[in-house]
This record gives sequence, structure tokens and C-alpha cells, in this order.
Amino acid sequence: MKDKTTLFVCSGNTCRSQMAEALARHLFASSKFISAGTKAIANQPTSRHAVTLLLERGIAWQGVSQCLSPELLLQSDLVLVMTEQHQQSVETILTQINHSNMQVERLSAAMDIADPYGESLDSYRRCMDNLELALRQRFKP
Repeated sequence: MKDKTTLFVCSGNTCRSQMAEALARHLFASSKFISAGTKAIANQPTSRHAVTLLLERGIAWQGVSQCLSPELLLQSDLVLVMTEQHQQSVETILTQINHSNMQVERLSAAMDIADPYGESLDSYRRCMDNLELALRQRFKP
């Protein structure tokens, strides 16, 4: 994955995709990772629980949300989504811009990564654990 850009996509880009981006940057520093949301409102801060859990893992993170756009997709070599619905949204945009040959996959082939937005710290912790497991499986050496 060296010199490749991976784009993580979720809905609001304040929880899952930003946690995946931060974890991936921490675990796999030789690659470039970015994130966006299919329904994001631009410039929203990373959720408080996500920041707390990242800090517990030694990762200082203060991101802001960004909306999924054709420009972000064109910057990316690989798009990893949290759910099948996100995959469909990405593929629709790629078809509209005549770029349907891009690699778009679910981050975890085994499961959707559930959205912890508005839930307890424990829900965020489960999400973070699932993200880390999926990242380690996908980018294993």
C-alpha cells in the first residue's frame, strides 16, 4: 500500500471513518489515509467518544468531517466503506463521473462496521475494536 491513498467512507465522517483513518495512520505510517462521509456536514468535529478512545491508544486526533466528493474519489487508489449502503453510494458517484473501475470494498468482508453515533462509550469501543481488527486483517504484512 506504500504511496497509495486509501479513502475510508461512512455516513457522517465524525466517528467510524475518522477512527479508521486515525488508526490506519498510526498502524501503517508508510501509506496515506483520508476519510469522508456520504451524508457528512462539512467541518464537524470528530465525536468526543472517538477522540477519547483514540487517546487511550496513544493517538492524538482532532479531525473535522468532510463530504464525499468526486474529487476525493479521484485522489484515491482504494475506497474502503463501512457498509454495503456506503459502497452503493460510492459506486453511484463513480458511475456518474465515468470512473467505475476504481476498487471499492467493505473494510470488513465479514461484517458491516456498526455506527456508534449517539451511543455509549462502550459502543464506540466495540466499533474501534472492530475497525482495528479489520484494518490489521486488510493491511497485514
